[in-house]
Amino acid sequence: MLCKSQNNFKLVFGEAWIASVVLSVFVIVFTCAVKAAHAQSLPCPKSLSWKDATRLQRSSVQGTVTTRTEWKKYSNATTAERQVDGVKMQLIDLGKGTYLTFGNPRPSPKDFDQFLNSVASPMWESDTASLPRFATPCVLKSNESVPFNEKDFIYWKNAVAQSDMKIFGSLKRQGFTVVYAMEIQRGASSDQLSSLFGTWEYQAKLDAFPDTHAVHGWHLFRDAEFIETISSTSKLTLGELLSRFTK
Repeated sequence: MLCKSQNNFKLVFGEAWIASVVLSVFVIVFTCAVKAAHAQSLPCPKSLSWKDATRLQRSSVQGTVTTRTEWKKYSNATTAERQVDGVKMQLIDLGKGTYLTFGNPRPSPKDFDQFLNSVASPMWESDTASLPRFATPCVLKSNESVPFNEKDFIYWKNAVAQSDMKIFGSLKRQGFTVVYAMEIQRGASSDQLSSLFGTWEYQAKLDAFPDTHAVHGWHLFRDAEFIETISSTSKLTLGELLSRFTK
């Protein structure tokens, strides 16, 4: 009888746990859907520029090498992440000369100086709107996929040396998010073919980077000077780490 009661308890507990997980997932998905729907319902202001991005994500495939980069702006921090064939390097810029980096060997904040170039979208590079036909995000009609090719780029007329290069791409805007995909063909062989796809995003009200973020294994820098590596077994949070500097 005891074993039967225990089995019933396990069954009821298991069902309750599954129901709790399903409910949590539903809440997250529903919240994201509401946010997306709200963003799409807002008018796209003509003053919005590609340089106003608050999140950039880009993935590229060149031969057998896959690279993924992401940059995001928060109200209290900026983050950057680069992953090449699964090897990850990260940065949290907390302002006022305080940085956290993650990776092995220990990356320095200076390793991220040119990061924005590696995550830049084809629409905006080196402080220039690269596709004049799509000079601003709001030129794109919402939920409409628009194709582009090599002749749409601002540098094409002067690109005599790249005249054999072919580009096949598309852009699609949903609210304040633009997704893009691009294939670059530099020759007939497959090793001369590269793929690029990513996301451009604008958020008017920035989220705060969570002070509950676990920092074990991260490297702390102050004014570009290395201070310490947080123990991999530490339970220290970002908020607790920063409180050291306010005491």
